[in-house]
Amino acid sequence: MSPLFALLACTTATEAPVAADTTSLEGPALLRRLSLDLRGTLPTEAELDLVTTTPDAVWTVSDIMLQSDAFERRFADLVAESWLTRVDEFNVGAVDYGMDAAVEPLLVRDVGDEVPVFLAAVAAEDLPWSEAVEADWTMSTELLMSIWSVERIDGRDSAAEGWVRARYTDGRPPGGAVMTNGMWWRYWSAPNNYNRTRAAAIGRLLLCDDWLVRPIHIDPSEQTNVGALEEAVRTQPSCVGCHDSLDPVASALFGYWWFDLYDPSEMQGYHPEREFLGERYLGLAPAWFGRPMSGPADLGPMIADDPRYYRCAAQRTAGSYWRRTLGDDDFDTITALTEQFAAGDYTMRSLVRAVVREPEYAASGFVDPAAADEAVVTLRVMQPSQLATTVEALTGYAWTEGDYAQLDNDAVGYRVLAGGVDGHGVTVPSELPSVTRALVEQRLAEAAARTVAYDDLAVPASERRLLTEVDADDAPGSAAYARQLRVLHRRIHGHEPDDEELAEDQALATTLVESGAAAEEVWAAVIELQLRDPAFWTY
Repeated sequence: MSPLFALLACTTATEAPVAADTTSLEGPALLRRLSLDLRGTLPTEAELDLVTTTPDAVWTVSDIMLQSDAFERRFADLVAESWLTRVDEFNVGAVDYGMDAAVEPLLVRDVGDEVPVFLAAVAAEDLPWSEAVEADWTMSTELLMSIWSVERIDGRDSAAEGWVRARYTDGRPPGGAVMTNGMWWRYWSAPNNYNRTRAAAIGRLLLCDDWLVRPIHIDPSEQTNVGALEEAVRTQPSCVGCHDSLDPVASALFGYWWFDLYDPSEMQGYHPEREFLGERYLGLAPAWFGRPMSGPADLGPMIADDPRYYRCAAQRTAGSYWRRTLGDDDFDTITALTEQFAAGDYTMRSLVRAVVREPEYAASGFVDPAAADEAVVTLRVMQPSQLATTVEALTGYAWTEGDYAQLDNDAVGYRVLAGGVDGHGVTVPSELPSVTRALVEQRLAEAAARTVAYDDLAVPASERRLLTEVDADDAPGSAAYARQLRVLHRRIHGHEPDDEELAEDQALATTLVESGAAAEEVWAAVIELQLRDPAFWTY
């Protein structure tokens, strides 16, 4: 045991309380859930050993996970899942900027990742969450810097590969995520919509207040031409109720008002000369729910000064880790989490720590199944992003086709089929098993198992990922074989196998050996079987 884990073994962390009506995960099972949610990978053997002997250490280990680079990368995946910025295409593409069409998947990926990677960096640097809407910096890649007015600056770079600290140089005011191209390429607004779509995105994502779901009652006698509609939003009571607060926010976003939605020169930068056109087209100066702004530079600080912003962050974060949408019934819970967020100086790590220590996070079942609450998710399924990172860390296999990550897009990949979101038609991840998910997992398991089996048996045991206990000439039934099967189950499923599981694995291996299969093929089949087992892809 390393000195670090020896120290942890002597540490007793505060246990999260257990809800009276639910059973709770504990020990290695809880560690597995925490590791998959906080890092996107399985726990190490050393971590499993520690928590097996000292169950209370699970919370101390989770605090170490929160400090890892993997937490930053996993948090970016969660942000992308709820902010819906990872889409398969934007209004313009690589060829519009004179680049080869083969660059398209890289460009789409980088544009969609700007906001998630930036917000994850704010979280990883323990900056107050106000920085998410007030920062004068972003994160960027070489590709984005080649087409946008962005330059690299000094400071901490992202843990995500290829992302560096940067700043826009086109005159846009500071504003964190709300002043990024990645945000507004995704949430574009038609010219005669006058940025209302963008303002609505701010309300939905940052305040958890969606103008678009408020009931309205339009007078059917009103004409539907543009002039009549603009008059209606200023005079009809059912329209004014929303537009009196929506339109002043839209008025602050005219630096992103594009005359042509498909013109790369319009979309590549900010337009300071258009900042105050809102007063002309909307008839309203920029304001934040009745508080006047002197200009767009006030938008970020006013969002950060709004208590709803921090409450919404608590609500979204809890929903991401509890795998459900929080609503009115969760008012007291969200209030308590917001208070803990404030006590932690509004750092995202403090909020995540509070969220995963709530009883609901560790729920594994109900004491009385008949009284089960459908809103509480007691068994999780790995999302596509988790499958990708977990399988790659476990086996070394990354499922790609050209430059397309097969679990991170739908243009040539399988993200939605595996239960993920595409940002447009599918906006909520699936939390249920399905035929398409099973097919995707089968193909992933086949390729990953063959990769690790052939790679491992070609190198010394000390350099292997999974097959550390056997050599190619070890036969089923041998002591080495039994040890290896136990290691695989524990590593992949997080628990010791029972006699029945071991017997099934041994029977499969024996049948394959007798049929003349090489050792690599035998182990590929055994590992594939374990990766396809629900014990792997549920947690």
